[in-house]
Amino acid sequence: MTTTCRTAACRTAGWGLAAAGALHLLWASGSPWPAGSREVLADAVTGSRAGLPPAPLTVAVGAGLIGAGVASATTSAGGDARARNVLRGVVGAGLLARAVLGGRRATQVLGMAEPSERFLGLDRRCYRPLVGVLGAGVLAGIERGGR
Repeated sequence: MTTTCRTAACRTAGWGLAAAGALHLLWASGSPWPAGSREVLADAVTGSRAGLPPAPLTVAVGAGLIGAGVASATTSAGGDARARNVLRGVVGAGLLARAVLGGRRATQVLGMAEPSERFLGLDRRCYRPLVGVLGAGVLAGIERGGR
């Protein structure tokens, strides 16, 4: 993969992570968008209508995603390439692990109840492919010679 393609893949993944982070911040503010209610949103993103995680936790996830997105999209101009590579490796591997393990296993690891069929369908069609592509994009940005 050429440097230009690696940079484009990593920047695109970075923007995708930042957008996911912004969406989490929106949810933490109380918005159910794009769902019609908080219960429907909870079912779609956690697999349970019992409710969404507490706002501070959702803010932490959103901020982490935005931070990972910025770190992923940052070019090699300035900064420590080795630290950037380590961060990209951790973020990319984490995203790929989530894609491979899937939503059912992720909810089990987090100690959550068995997820709904709606969540599992969304996970199969949307969430797993998305985090897989984002993970691959982040990993594509690892700089050669900067390890």
